[in-house]
Amino acid sequence: MITRREALQSGIALTAWAAGPERLSAAAGADAGPDLRLWYTRPAETWTEALPIGNGRLGAMIFGGVARERLQLNEDTLYAGGPYDPSSAEALEALPRVRELIGAGKYLEAQTLANEKLMGRPMRMPSYQTIGDLVLTFGASSMASDYTRELDLDSAVTTVRYTRQDVTYTRETFASAVDQVIVVRLTASRPGAITFQASFETPMPGAASADGDTLVLAGTNTSQQGIPAALRYDARVKVLNEGGALRARDGEIVVEGADATVLLIAMATNYRRFDDVSGDPEAANRARLESAVKRRYRQLLDAHLAEHRALFRRVSLDLGTTPASQLPTDQRIRA
Repeated sequence: MITRREALQSGIALTAWAAGPERLSAAAGADAGPDLRLWYTRPAETWTEALPIGNGRLGAMIFGGVARERLQLNEDTLYAGGPYDPSSAEALEALPRVRELIGAGKYLEAQTLANEKLMGRPMRMPSYQTIGDLVLTFGASSMASDYTRELDLDSAVTTVRYTRQDVTYTRETFASAVDQVIVVRLTASRPGAITFQASFETPMPGAASADGDTLVLAGTNTSQQGIPAALRYDARVKVLNEGGALRARDGEIVVEGADATVLLIAMATNYRRFDDVSGDPEAANRARLESAVKRRYRQLLDAHLAEHRALFRRVSLDLGTTPASQLPTDQRIRA
């Protein structure tokens, strides 16, 4: 359970006017306007320190690790349990007695009876569930210099950048509402420097597999509050290389010596509506990936920026600057 205090300390629920030097994300473009960033000089250690992206249906928390990057993935229809009718069959019969108790001032008795007879069954809703983590493993060492991790609110793009062994690595990630995929792009200042393994980890019932250039995680939700599990989920990552080599191995995809790599992440469940779980998440994800792969990275990014900024730029608020404005977000909160 994340407390309000933890959320405020993380900076996630804090302010749109984030701290940082007056510079713009490379992904945001020259017209990004004022500096609207949450930024940090180290990777996230806890979930509340990670940077969030989302498009209303898909979401991810970006941790920004050097040796190991973690993207914790969410799809908005993945809850525990399945369709159920919460109505109490005893409610109508008990209602007059509850009213009598209230009229007699016997409020505690009325509340107890209402909880027993009137309230939905179960009284607590099933909880939201995560699909799991996409893990990118780059090496054993996390030694790096010039590290920055940021979320540019004007572009809704997260960027992780650091230098390691004289090579500057950059990872850009966004959740496209236009193409309904999460997009990750990995680049480096030296050709052939992108090497990593992509794999899935999940606390849910499920299994990962790799086929060619696509990593797949498929499984089910769990039962809860006495409601049987009824949802199936499917997550797919299509790996698109520029140079280098790519191969599938033991449920993971290995990229070696690439100039750049783009990952397209699609997620879905069989949920269609509150009483219908007949959807086909595998087919939905294949269709979204087949559509997204037809666009170059810049086209995906431009479509995302146009959609996001049409809403985000409707309002601007200038609260001025102070010396604290030059601090990383976590240091600014502590100060």
